[in-house]
Amino acid sequence: MEILIAGDRRRQALDKIRRDRDATLAEIESTAEARLSLDETVQRLLARLRDDVARAEARVLSFASPSTAPESPKVDAGFLLWVDPQAFEKVLRARLKPLLPGSGLAVAERPKRIAALRQRVGELEEAEELEISRLEAQGLLVDRRADADLQTLLRVWDSLEPSPV
Repeated sequence: MEILIAGDRRRQALDKIRRDRDATLAEIESTAEARLSLDETVQRLLARLRDDVARAEARVLSFASPSTAPESPKVDAGFLLWVDPQAFEKVLRARLKPLLPGSGLAVAERPKRIAALRQRVGELEEAEELEISRLEAQGLLVDRRADADLQTLLRVWDSLEPSPV
C-alpha cells in the first residue's frame, strides 16, 4: 500500500472535506459566543433593570413618609431609568452602537443554528470516512484524524460493500 501524504493531489477531496469540517466547527464556536445585536442587548438590559427601577421608585417614595428618615437614594442605572426612561435608553443606545453589531443571531435562535451546524459536522465526518474508504479501496493508505468519531466510522464501514483488498 502506498502512503498518501498531505499535499498529494489524489487527496484533494479529502482535504476539502476536512477544511469544511474545521470551518464548521469554528462557526459553531463563533455562533455561540458572537455578540448580540444592539436591540437585543438593550432589551436584555432593560428587562434586567425592571426590578431595580421598582426599588429606585420605592426608595424615592420613602421620602414621602414623614415618619421615616430615609437614606439618600442610590443613584444607579435603575434610578436613572426611573427618572427618565426615554433619555436613558437613548444614551444607552448611543454608547453601545459603536460597540455592537446592528443585527445578529438572537439568543433564542442560537441553539437551533448550532444544532444544524453540528449535524453538518456529522455529515462531513461521514463524507470524510467515505472518501478515506474510497482511497483505501484504490490501495492507498490515508491518515485518519485522531479525534475521528468511532460511531461514525462503524456506521460508514457497515454501509460499504465488502472489499476484496
